[in-house]
Amino acid sequence: MTPAALLDKGRNHVVMLNGNAAFPTPSPAPAVLTAACDKLEAASNAYNFNRGKLEKEARDVAFAELKFLIRELGAYVQNNCKGEKDL
Repeated sequence: MTPAALLDKGRNHVVMLNGNAAFPTPSPAPAVLTAACDKLEAASNAYNFNRGKLEKEARDVAFAELKFLIRELGAYVQNNCKGEKDL
């Protein structure tokens, strides 16, 4: 998965969770996901501009952090949907 695709996925999750009564207190919180998305976006933009070793490392770290948060959110949703696929 590319950083851009993961960023889109993270932002989509935030949109889907905001105001969702089925998941009133998601973990991680949408604000945490938004911050991680912003960090990845900034790091990706810096890498696309410069293509330096430090920028690549920063992008890769931000990518890993957002990926971890999305997995954590997936576990939260799976545990709280109680098998209801529509949720």
